[in-house]
Order: sequence, then C-alpha cells, then structure tokens
Amino acid sequence: MKQSAKNYAQALSLALKEAGPDKEDAVFSNFLALCVKNGDQSYLPKIVEEMENLVTNQAGGRVVVLEFARTPESAILAKMKKEFRSEDIVKVKINPSLHAGVRITIGGEQELDLSLNRRLMEMFSS
Repeated sequence: MKQSAKNYAQALSLALKEAGPDKEDAVFSNFLALCVKNGDQSYLPKIVEEMENLVTNQAGGRVVVLEFARTPESAILAKMKKEFRSEDIVKVKINPSLHAGVRITIGGEQELDLSLNRRLMEMFSS
C-alpha cells in the first residue's frame, strides 16, 4: 500500500468537501481510479472503514464494535446499544474464537475484553 488507509480516507474526505455535493460521483470515480493505479484496490475495505471512522468522529461520535462469540439475544443487544451515544455507530460482529463473553472496541483504540478466551489465556500464561 503506497499510502495508509487513514491517509486515503483523509484525502477522500477533503476532496469531497472541496468538490461539493454535485461532483461527488466524479470524486469517487477518480478516487477508485487512483486506488487501482496504485495497486491498492484490495485495501478498499480498510479505506472505507477509516472513512467511516473519520466521518463519525467529525460528527462527534465513535465507531463501537461489539464482538460476541455467537449471536446475542436482542434484549441484551438493545440494552448494550443504549449505553452509547446517538452519534456513535455500533457494529456487531460474531467471533467464535471468543468462546463466550464480549469484546468491546471503541474508536479502534479502547478495548474492553470480557471474553472467555482472554480469561483462559490469562490463566494459562502465568
């Protein structure tokens, strides 16, 4: 990757602001062409993720990822989502390697790991 996903997201955000709403399609087309030219099209999912983080942060929110070992009950999920601000984007991911429990990541930086996997690793790594 010639540029980091974060740099691509910042450049795209700036280009969209400068171009205005009537030229968004052209900006996106040019951006995709640039990614292909640089051979970075395989990084588009990461770039989109960084763009989502950037836009959410600019709106005063955070991207929150709730990772569960299996699909949580809707009542539990609703209760957890209520703990975050309305500006936040809350994503739910299923990660069977957690075995049980939940891992919460806020803004890609803060993490609260309440999974069985972490507890087992702590027990057997001492």
